[in-house]
Amino acid sequence: MHVPHGHVLDGFDLYTWLWQQRAARRAGPLPADRVAELDALGIDWSIRASHHDGYAAARRFHADHGHLDVPFGHTVNGIDLYRWLSARRVDYQKGALSAERVRALEALGIHWSIREAAWQRNLAAATAYYQREGHLHPRKGHDGPGVDLAKWLSKQRAARRAGTLTDRQIAALDAIGMQWEIPSGGARTRQVTARRRASTPDPAPASPTPAHQNTPPTEFQ
Repeated sequence: MHVPHGHVLDGFDLYTWLWQQRAARRAGPLPADRVAELDALGIDWSIRASHHDGYAAARRFHADHGHLDVPFGHTVNGIDLYRWLSARRVDYQKGALSAERVRALEALGIHWSIREAAWQRNLAAATAYYQREGHLHPRKGHDGPGVDLAKWLSKQRAARRAGTLTDRQIAALDAIGMQWEIPSGGARTRQVTARRRASTPDPAPASPTPAHQNTPPTEFQ
């Protein structure tokens, strides 16, 4: 049974109610027939407060930022969300994360591989640069949000030549104008400069001076 945090059905907070049933079962007063009925619906009894609080923090971060690429040391509501998500990734790799928890975190866009999460973050920076500048030839040392784009793009070219870049990653870079082969020396400089110039709009021509402004004033007698 997968009910997202804060889910309200006909004015009823179903997520909170299920949380209360789990707490009641751990405390002992939940009747056996209710336990059986919830079992039949596929409730995950193992979710505890730590997961509840961590998941709520993850939802809050996702609502604010639109992703789950949480920076190191970032806390939400007193929870170190980076560490919490790292622990969930370990649980996932071990097969210790329930299907319900997997679905809940995937709905927020979690990347189970930290390396993949970093790659997607850098791709987003490259995409923003391309949309802003019209090309994918940042100057050496140009920093995107937390990444040296020129260096990162160079690494992607090397990874493609080595055969370690996936088809999906190649297609994502192709979509933003990636040039996989860069000539060396002066030819490279001329090509990159030409591409940068081509993406820069020409200044608007000056408006012609109206004819009447060039006509000498008429002397009145």
